Amino acid sequence: MIDKMLYLSTQDLIDLADPVDYVNATREAYRERGFGAPSNAPSALATEDPKTDLTGYMSMLPEMGYMGYYVYSVGGPGRDGWFICPLWDINTGKMVAILDGSYWNPLKTGASSAVASEFLSRENSKTVGIIGTSRVSYGALQTLSVVRDINEVKVYSRKSQNRESFSTTIENELGFDATPVDSSDEAVVDVDILVTATVASDPVFDGSKLEPGIHVNAMGQSGHERELDIEAICKADKYVPDLRERVFAHGVQERLRMAGGFLAAYNAGRIGENHIYAEIGDIVSGRIPGRTNSEEITIFDSTGVGVETVACAVMLYEKALEKGIGNELPITSYKNATPGTK
Repeated sequence: MIDKMLYLSTQDLIDLADPVDYVNATREAYRERGFGAPSNAPSALATEDPKTDLTGYMSMLPEMGYMGYYVYSVGGPGRDGWFICPLWDINTGKMVAILDGSYWNPLKTGASSAVASEFLSRENSKTVGIIGTSRVSYGALQTLSVVRDINEVKVYSRKSQNRESFSTTIENELGFDATPVDSSDEAVVDVDILVTATVASDPVFDGSKLEPGIHVNAMGQSGHERELDIEAICKADKYVPDLRERVFAHGVQERLRMAGGFLAAYNAGRIGENHIYAEIGDIVSGRIPGRTNSEEITIFDSTGVGVETVACAVMLYEKALEKGIGNELPITSYKNATPGTK
């Protein structure tokens, strides 16, 4: 017997949900994770010739009723990327949907930093420094505004034209007072929240510049490439990763997605494993407190995992069902496709 699943293209997904929907789904998923919902560390395969990467990660969210896998490739002369997210019903194991994962990637990634900021930044946070002017940077600002009353943003990118155009865009589209700055140091000082979302190979700011009370969302590089220097890691009163197991990585494939900044400080003998305060899910679930005073320096270190990704896919899938959006595709179970199988 041939069954049906739903395919949701980028065109189906554009404007299907608001930033608040992504934040709410992500918050709920990390609450589940805090109580034990399974999720694995991202792993990647790579070749040098041709230079191509294949990355994937999965999560199961029993309370939401779904499980999913996010997989994407990056390759070709322009290093472009292609993303998909299959989604299954956790009670039956049936695949129910495949989502084109490109459009909403910045929003689901941004939503994880927004949830972290909700629990780790000061409640009266209003100013943001942002290093990097990618789509993920834009998504982070969209979702941060859901949890904090942001009114001022300082923007740094290595290219002056990028920081100037990005500042103009977020002023016009998001309503922030945005100022392009000439150095990463300027983006770090006198802000409540710092966001890094880059493809840089080396640390993107001087960690010694972090001031008491700041919260950092490190959302870009991983593996041996890192956005956070040793000083930033050591200054953190609370270092919080998306998944504890991602920090050290347990296999060759996982090392491409490990927390390189933390490991640099660890390997230098500056910190121990107990410098990991908690997973973000432990905090969202209420099992471990988040920020407890206004002077703490907090860091959320994330490169994207299955928790927020699957949750946002579920949210989009259910909205699509409500609105009758998407295209049905045939799918056949193993037993139905295999003659003589009982």
